[in-house]
Amino acid sequence: MKINECKSNRERNSSAKKPEPGLEALRLLSRFSSVLIAGALIVLSPVFCQRTNRPSGLSSQNTANNYDAYWNDVGKFLAGMDIEEGSRMAELAGRKEEIKHKEFLSDSWEKVESELLSPMRTWAMQEFPESVVSGSPVLYPFSGPDFLNIFTFFPDAPEYYLVGLEKTGRPPDLINMPVTEIPNYLRMVEKSLSSILNFSFFQTKHMARDLSGTDLGTGPILTMFVARTGNRVLNVYNVYVGSDGELHDGEYSLPELESAPVESPDAIPPVKSPVEGKEVSDKQETGREDADKEKAEKETKLLFVPGIRVLFSRPGKSEIQAVTFFSQDASNQGLAKNDLLIRFLKKRGPYRTFLKAASYLMHSNIFSRIREFILNESDFIIQDDSGMPISSFSPDYWECRFYGAYTRPIPLFALRYQADLREIYKNSEGIRPLPFGIGYRFHPGESNLMTARKKKDED
Repeated sequence: MKINECKSNRERNSSAKKPEPGLEALRLLSRFSSVLIAGALIVLSPVFCQRTNRPSGLSSQNTANNYDAYWNDVGKFLAGMDIEEGSRMAELAGRKEEIKHKEFLSDSWEKVESELLSPMRTWAMQEFPESVVSGSPVLYPFSGPDFLNIFTFFPDAPEYYLVGLEKTGRPPDLINMPVTEIPNYLRMVEKSLSSILNFSFFQTKHMARDLSGTDLGTGPILTMFVARTGNRVLNVYNVYVGSDGELHDGEYSLPELESAPVESPDAIPPVKSPVEGKEVSDKQETGREDADKEKAEKETKLLFVPGIRVLFSRPGKSEIQAVTFFSQDASNQGLAKNDLLIRFLKKRGPYRTFLKAASYLMHSNIFSRIREFILNESDFIIQDDSGMPISSFSPDYWECRFYGAYTRPIPLFALRYQADLREIYKNSEGIRPLPFGIGYRFHPGESNLMTARKKKDED
């Protein structure tokens, strides 16, 4: 099989100064409403090692057998699956809304399994079996709560890190929800699932609209996917990356700052310039520096990245795996304001990274920081043409293979056409088939994927 080498960075650099097409549209795509997180701060002070792949906060003695069945029953209920007798969720089973929800998911899932998931599993094991079972964590930027695709490609990962603009929401604690709210809750779940079940990707704009003004968030979608893919759901809970760049359990709050007295601006005398004939005393100067330092420290403590986390185990396995969704603006501006997630992720690679239906954001330099992070911290990447431009992959460092068909983007992203990628697909004999549809051109025979494996020193 002929292996296609990626295009050189030199081609990208030759046009680096050209105006960015569609820049204003990309700015609009990158905007999102900030998430306000309230609640008690619960810090368990876990100790993290550099490059650890074990789910954060779990000791080596913890196994799936240490968890009760409640969250698994919640996952099954949301996934339209049968709940065992004697479950605390049993009183919700058999109701009209639960039966309709079960029918909706049963009909949809049968099609998704036969037309998408089963071909994806077979294809992945044929084309990159060593990456399917490598045991390294998986990173999925611009994902929404799409656990479905990455688990299908990489079922063995100890950690899955998803990043998007959607609200994290709270765990779907259905047993404590008023029964009268359950029907509407299930309808919102079904509405949020419609695009991924029909087109293989979440539509961020539609999800933001569907979840607006609700506490739904991404938690129930993740929980549902974990259960529906045959796993046992162990726990669902809020987390956040704190100012120390580490993962903490609970929702973020700052009671110690909220209760602290606010210092009057007159508490430290103003510093007068020597030009005015007044000398600045050491005491005044020191006081001003201390005040500025304290203000900076308080502002740093206010930074955090909210997330929601699902622990699970596969059938017949006692090892615990985890998927965590983080709500984060990944533009350069967003990461300049808050780089805590980047600091957290940098300690836990290298990654298997997946990019799909990513709005071509990383084709623009206003998303250059997350693009460079992915290239630096990944040893294997699978993406469609909406991920990173082909010119990002230097043949000195990456070995690439191409699958499916590439003609041009859908009309919404027409300005992101890649002539160099089109040349690869037109002229190479090594393009391999892609037996399923995925991404924006989701019809079979119209989709494309590429894999990029980072070359080792001896290559």
